[in-house]
Amino acid sequence: MKKYIWLLIIPLLLLTGCDKKITIDEIIHEDYNKLPENAYITINKEIEVFTEPNIKDIVDTNMELTDIKLDTETIGENTQLVEYTYEGKTSKYNLKYTVVDKTAPIFLSAATYRTIQIHDDDNPCDSINIADNYTSIPTCEIIGDYNYEQIGTYKVKYQIKDESNNINEKDLTINIVKELPSGGGSSGGSTDSGLSFSYLKSKYSEANTEFGIDISKWQGDLTVDNFREIKNAGATFVMMRIAVSNKPEEALATDSKYKNNIKNAKEAGLKVGVYVYNTAINEEMGKETAQYVLKELNGESLDFPIVFDWENWSKFRTYQISIHELNKTFLAFADEIEKNNYKAMLYGSKHYLGIMWEDKIKNNYPVWLAHYTSHSKTDYEGKYMMWQVCSDGIIPGIKGFVDVDILYK
Repeated sequence: MKKYIWLLIIPLLLLTGCDKKITIDEIIHEDYNKLPENAYITINKEIEVFTEPNIKDIVDTNMELTDIKLDTETIGENTQLVEYTYEGKTSKYNLKYTVVDKTAPIFLSAATYRTIQIHDDDNPCDSINIADNYTSIPTCEIIGDYNYEQIGTYKVKYQIKDESNNINEKDLTINIVKELPSGGGSSGGSTDSGLSFSYLKSKYSEANTEFGIDISKWQGDLTVDNFREIKNAGATFVMMRIAVSNKPEEALATDSKYKNNIKNAKEAGLKVGVYVYNTAINEEMGKETAQYVLKELNGESLDFPIVFDWENWSKFRTYQISIHELNKTFLAFADEIEKNNYKAMLYGSKHYLGIMWEDKIKNNYPVWLAHYTSHSKTDYEGKYMMWQVCSDGIIPGIKGFVDVDILYK
C-alpha cells in the first residue's frame, strides 16, 4: 500500500515545483475534524475576547492535550488546531470554540447638561467621546423624548452600544432655551504660584527614591550650566522629549532641543531618558514610531527605558480604533524597541491607565504614572517605576514651570 501512496505523492511534489515544501502530513493527513471513538473534548466556559486562556483551563476532555493559549482576537466562531494523545496515539484536532464580548463601551467625556437654542437640531451624541474594547466605532443615540421646537427642560440618556449589543448609558439634561447665554465674565485670578523642587523633595522623599524633571523644547535653550543648576538643586535625572506627532496624519518630528538637551544633561552628570509624544493608531505606526526614535538615538546610551507617550484622548473617537488596537500599537512599539537592545516604558495618567491600558501591558512593562494630587501619595493601585507629581514645579536652571518626577528604585 505504501508504494502506491508514494506513486501519488511524487507527481504532486513535481507539479508544485521546488519553491514550496510540502510535507507528507499536508498530503495524507487524518481528518482533524474527527476524534477517535470514545474520545471527547468540550469547552466548559465562555471565552471572553482578548483573554487568551490556556486550553487545559477551559476544556473537559479524556485526552492528553498539548497546552497552548487559544487565539481570542476575534469574536464569534473560531477554530484552532490542537495536538492530543489518546490511547498512545498522537494526532491533531480542529477545536471549535466561540469568543464573546461582554464589555460595554465607555464614556471618555460626555456633558451631563446641555443648553441648546430652540430650533437648533444639534445632536448631543456628536459632542461626546467614547471608546470600546473591541468595536472601533461604537454607536450613540439619545434615549427619551425632547423637542427642539419647544422651550423646556428634558431628562434623557445617552446610550452607547458596541457590535455585540453591550450597552452603557449616561444621564443627560437638555435645556431648550430661546437664546443662548452670552459669554464673558471672569474666570477668577490664578492662584498657581508653582511648587518648589525643594518643597516637593521634602514632601515626597522616602527610601530608594530619586527626583528629576522632564523637559521638551518648551523649556527653551538649556546650557550645561543650566543643567548643573538643576543637579545642584537635587535632581539626579532628566527625561526629555525626543520626538513628537500631534495627529496620526502628521509625521514624527524630532524635538528641536533634544540633541542639545541630551548632550548638556549628560555633561552635567545627570541621568537621562527619552520619551516620544505620538499618535500612532495601529501596529505599523507603532513600529514606525519606534524605528524613528531608534534612528534618532543612533546608539545613544540611556539610563531609562524609552517612553511611549500617547495622550490625545479628546480625539480618540475620531480615530475609529478600539482600545485593544491602541494596546497592540504600544506592543508593536515595545517589540521593535526591545529588538534593538533598549527597553520600553508606558506613560499615562492615573485615569487613562485605569480605563485604556490592558493589564498585560501594565504588569509586564514599566509605567511612568502622571497623577497630580494634593495628597502625600498617589492612590493609583497599579505598579509604576516613575511618578510625575506635578506640572508646575520650579527649579533653579529652568525659567517657568516644569514637570517634576520621582523615580522608585
